[in-house]
Amino acid sequence: MRVVVFGAGAVGGHLAARLAAHGPAAGIEVAAVARGAQLEAMTQRGITLWTLIGPETTVIFAMNGIPWWYLYRLKDGGVPRPDLSHLDPGGVLERAVGLERVVGCMINSANAIAEPGVIRNSPGTKNRFTLGEPDGTISRRLQTISQAFERAGIPTPLTATIRVDIWDKLVRNLSTSPICALTGEPIAVLGRHPELFALAKSLMREGLAVCAAHGIHIDLDPERAYGARPTSTHKSSMLQDFERHRPPEIDGLLTAVQEFARAARIATPQLDAITALVIEKARRMGLYPLRP
Repeated sequence: MRVVVFGAGAVGGHLAARLAAHGPAAGIEVAAVARGAQLEAMTQRGITLWTLIGPETTVIFAMNGIPWWYLYRLKDGGVPRPDLSHLDPGGVLERAVGLERVVGCMINSANAIAEPGVIRNSPGTKNRFTLGEPDGTISRRLQTISQAFERAGIPTPLTATIRVDIWDKLVRNLSTSPICALTGEPIAVLGRHPELFALAKSLMREGLAVCAAHGIHIDLDPERAYGARPTSTHKSSMLQDFERHRPPEIDGLLTAVQEFARAARIATPQLDAITALVIEKARRMGLYPLRP
């Protein structure tokens, strides 16, 4: 099996390194796509690039937030569908990749780039990559990919409800990522300020209300989700993006949720306020486009 890690940053670099170490024994040939200093460092270590998409290629989108393909083969839930066109402006990804190639993925692996070519894997993270088809079937290609990854030592469970898994992680990220991005602090900042902890819980409640309105029900209690006081020193991916001057995941994590809320007529005052703040910060840094 050939596996291409497209975007070998923190999580992608970690995945590529593990596949490269154990892939030959598992029958996997791995390549990675990177840029800048990361690309230079990984190239020196002998990682090879090849043509990405062929006739039988499956593309796994391992990302945070709502993916661009979310509405593909989504069953009618009786609620108006949100406008997610901004996740794939002009349909570039749909034309280049093709919806039929898409496999969804929910990442449970916290990582950071310590230096170019060196990935720090956070202690306690599950390093699990849950896969699911957009139509909910447990297809042969899912089983083939999962078995190969498992042989390489990477937990890769399969799910018939990938959108539930996506939202489960999203509502957690929704409650921490924008706060970390604005404060410039790891998740532990919530534990130092009761006001921020309360805001995080409110953001989670709004996220849960939005996904429930669209038929996604998650067993998650905001009062118990983080225990008495968050102490994690992990920096959210959005904060890492700001620190490295990369475009942050604003649309997948924030504005897409707003679109779901508007479609279902769910009020999200906390989300709306914090999204506006994050967008303005990103615009000042040249990391988010101005409105037309």
